[in-house]
Amino acid sequence: MSPYQQFCDKLYSFAASRLTPSLLNSQYAYAGVLREALVGQGRWLDLGCGHGYFPLWVRERPLDLTSWDSVGVDMDASSIRRHERLRWRVNGDIQHLPFADDSFDLVTANMVIEHVENPPALFSEIGRVLREGGIAIVHTPNVKGYTTVLARMLPESFLGPLAAMLLGRRQEDVYPTFYRANSDGALRRAAAGSSVEVADIRYVESSPQFIRIPPLMVLELAAIRFLRRPAQAHRRVCLLASFTKRTA
Repeated sequence: MSPYQQFCDKLYSFAASRLTPSLLNSQYAYAGVLREALVGQGRWLDLGCGHGYFPLWVRERPLDLTSWDSVGVDMDASSIRRHERLRWRVNGDIQHLPFADDSFDLVTANMVIEHVENPPALFSEIGRVLREGGIAIVHTPNVKGYTTVLARMLPESFLGPLAAMLLGRRQEDVYPTFYRANSDGALRRAAAGSSVEVADIRYVESSPQFIRIPPLMVLELAAIRFLRRPAQAHRRVCLLASFTKRTA
């Protein structure tokens, strides 16, 4: 880590402790819901799994998968090849799943739905492969969140370099986005024609994107503090939704 990055991290810790105490990235909220779902045993399908259950920078203790058969599906063969904790790896399209009906007890999509061109088709597939009583969990950006609003204002060609500069992401890990199921209403409409129904949808905050640009980082923390007001919850940056399979 460079001296500049160390300086930014120290400044962030200081500013966040005063403006937004207890602030965590939304990945930790997702991890908490996921751990609850992994109590017991069964088969878990992770859609668009990439090369890990969480981004590499997430400091989360390993998931206990002793009683779970984990399967991952991703279009990026080079990415899924690097996923060390999956039991089974499938290179394929998550909108056309190569599994039998009622195959899984848990289906997850962590920062994936925003990249899907046809969300109703995806939810139909989720409902098809999910067993009765099974759970689906979706973690995705909120289309009304300030980060998504800003990202949609930029040309697609800018997003890769910007993600590399601000977040340290490799440009090849930045994929096209459509945001067709990225609001409460859009998620409900996408699921309406499938055999899954909404159990819970909530807006969650996340850590700042501009941590490497201190003046903007402080402004972003102030914005996050403002969005902690209940009346502003719908503008928080991420959605965390749970679905259950309808009883036949």
